[in-house]
Amino acid sequence: MANFGGYFFPPKADPPLADMKIMYLSIFQQFFVISLFLLCSSDVLAGGAIANRQQMMQQRQQQAIEQQKQQIIQKQKRAYQQQAAQQQRAAQQKQRQRQQQQQVAQQRALQQQRAIAQQQTRALQQQKGLQLRQSFNVRETVDKGEAKEIVTIEKIWKSMETSSKVWGLMMDTTPKVATVDRYIEWYQQRGTIIENPPIHYVGMIDAMSQDNPQMLRSPFEDVLRLVAIIEYDFGNGRDKDLMAVEVLGEEVYRKNKQRLGR
Repeated sequence: MANFGGYFFPPKADPPLADMKIMYLSIFQQFFVISLFLLCSSDVLAGGAIANRQQMMQQRQQQAIEQQKQQIIQKQKRAYQQQAAQQQRAAQQKQRQRQQQQQVAQQRALQQQRAIAQQQTRALQQQKGLQLRQSFNVRETVDKGEAKEIVTIEKIWKSMETSSKVWGLMMDTTPKVATVDRYIEWYQQRGTIIENPPIHYVGMIDAMSQDNPQMLRSPFEDVLRLVAIIEYDFGNGRDKDLMAVEVLGEEVYRKNKQRLGR
């Protein structure tokens, strides 16, 4: 024993071998547990990192797939738009072609109508000329009446530009109707419309010239103008009442207006 100031302490004994084994075993167990924990933690961390990387890779793959899908959709959309535009242009071109064809057809039809109308006009004029040749019984005496020749239609109408006396020499209604019709067309070409039929004015001129033969001394255009004004049928833009007063006078104008029921 050691003596420390009168006190004696027994010497410290070494721990038994069994206790030391237990102690070392406990330390080893703790170290093993810590190592195992650290190892598990590192595995867990490593596994988490791998999972994160896999998730990121999956996201990138998904994004790449979505981008490819969008690209495909855009390509299809552009292709559809291009196809639709081509179809629209083709349809517009066909429509323009149809319109051009229709215009050409209309122009041809119009030309044909004009040609037919011209042919009909010529045929009508020829027919009128033939009727006039057959119906006129007007002759001029040459060399004291011994030689005679038939007066042509052109000469008759030419003479009516200065005097209408030849009207009384027409022995048939047909040439008279043709003459009135010719002057109605003549007035129409100059912007004056006469609507009553030629036969109406043939009767008026015959009746009025019997009562007043001097009216036939005037050119036929004036004769037709007179009877058309009396009938309120001379459409040249002027007031018809005023024109009637000018040619008839106030008194005859009132009687004529009563006759027409105006």
